Amino acid sequence: MNRRYWILRALLALLVLSGAAFLFIRWRAAVAQAQRIADREAEYRGMGIYSPGSADFVPLPPETPHRAGAALLGAALFADKRLVKSSKRICAACHPLSGGGVDGKIHGGRLTRSTQNAAFASCYMHDGRLRDLGKAVELMVSDPAFGAYSVTGAVVRLMRDNALAARFAANYETGLVASNVVDAIVQHLHARVTPSGAFDRHLSGVPGALGEEALRGFEVFKAADCAKCHGGPALGGRVVSAGRKVPALRGLSKRRVYLSDGSASDLPTALVRMPTADIADADRAALVAFLSAL
Repeated sequence: MNRRYWILRALLALLVLSGAAFLFIRWRAAVAQAQRIADREAEYRGMGIYSPGSADFVPLPPETPHRAGAALLGAALFADKRLVKSSKRICAACHPLSGGGVDGKIHGGRLTRSTQNAAFASCYMHDGRLRDLGKAVELMVSDPAFGAYSVTGAVVRLMRDNALAARFAANYETGLVASNVVDAIVQHLHARVTPSGAFDRHLSGVPGALGEEALRGFEVFKAADCAKCHGGPALGGRVVSAGRKVPALRGLSKRRVYLSDGSASDLPTALVRMPTADIADADRAALVAFLSAL
């Protein structure tokens, strides 16, 4: 009798401990999830996005927080040939607004990456090796592969322009120096956000903003777990896959070529090369309709 009693007590204690461990694990998971949501909401606000942290898909703001005067300086530098050895290599030539921030050409063996929505990214350069937008800008402005001088060399030429030097003095305490040239371009990039479109209106709750086919494509996008790589506000630009930075999908329809080597000239062809290539033809057509609405 005593033996059965103690066995029952031991089993009961084991059940209580197991239940307590289960509840503790659930509690820890809930706390971790709440922290992830809070961190995401804080990150959203830093980008000028006022959506709950629980939202995986959010409408883009008209622009991300930036200093307007410095951004105007950066816009001027974006089209300034004094930063490069050839006027054909100015920033705006390879990253035109009219083409969604890309020229659709191969430079240095790689397809030009879009400068649109750069502020929503968390890694930069074709391989995602940099985690700071300013560092990426500094590298590009100094890279001889793109016909650029060093930033300090560019400053020497820019200093000859008294009006430009005065504008820098008005916006930066230290005036026209290399770090401020880089920062001005960064501020300009923070203002380059894909204009609000059908997907943004849909996310904002506007009825019928997305057509029926595009709406079904959005469901295909979620079901195929495309957001695993193409996540974040701009739907990409935050992870590296197969040694390449995953591009953002926002503004995709304005680009003329696709894939890292520019080998696809339209979205249907590009999708065949993606992991979603095994989806049904009807679903693929819906997915193209969704991507075209971004």
